[in-house]
Amino acid sequence: MADSLLLKGERSISKHTGTEMTHVQGTSGGVSRFPRWYDRGGSIQYINCAIFNVKVAGNQLVKLVVPVTKDTEVTIHHDGEGNFTFSGYRYISRAAVFPEISCAPADMITEYQFPKISGGAVLTRTLGKLPSAPKKEEAPKKATSKFEVKVDTKTDKKEFKKNLMTD
Repeated sequence: MADSLLLKGERSISKHTGTEMTHVQGTSGGVSRFPRWYDRGGSIQYINCAIFNVKVAGNQLVKLVVPVTKDTEVTIHHDGEGNFTFSGYRYISRAAVFPEISCAPADMITEYQFPKISGGAVLTRTLGKLPSAPKKEEAPKKATSKFEVKVDTKTDKKEFKKNLMTD
């Protein structure tokens, strides 16, 4: 199922269609602090971002992280399979997709780099794989073998008593 929304500034989300993308509220309202994954120096630097939890195939979740300023404007389109396209972008340089539980640069799935020149193409770098739907486990098969017990009812009484005495 497709989903899209318009992100304006740091907090304004409008024209949201679909239910796959959910905005994650930061501690200061709409903005979250996220470790910068590009142009890293020796220490961790945090940037203001809009973070969205996005459902991909098989109801798995990923995080779409979009660095924002008060002037940022971008329309985000999601195809339901984990692929994103962007249009009408202004004052935005990058966006990235991370696994649901990790924000480490080494775990980044996809990075989008926006052109500095108007009308240029968005560069997409795929570094990892999207999570796939969990495999359904097969139910254990029922046993189909039959056991037969044969009882010898023709045993001699003397033989039976003899076996009892020796045991």
